[in-house]
Amino acid sequence: MKQIGRWLQRFVTVILVAVILMNGILLVKRFVYHEELPSLFGYSMVTVLSGSMEPAFSPGDSLIIRQQADYTPGEIVTFGD
Repeated sequence: MKQIGRWLQRFVTVILVAVILMNGILLVKRFVYHEELPSLFGYSMVTVLSGSMEPAFSPGDSLIIRQQADYTPGEIVTFGD
């Protein structure tokens, strides 16, 4: 049982360190390189600001998005100001 606890603790630690590193990279890209929508491996995170995407998404929901060259009917798209 102790080994499972140690393994789980190490796993959670690795995940937390990875999340902290990814957030650090995104912060640097945003504030040092002045990227409007910083991405990591082609994916960006945005927050829904209005109710225009309901009922699929509500205001305050966080979305992970990926920019594409073309889109097909029925796909959900996001856009900024």
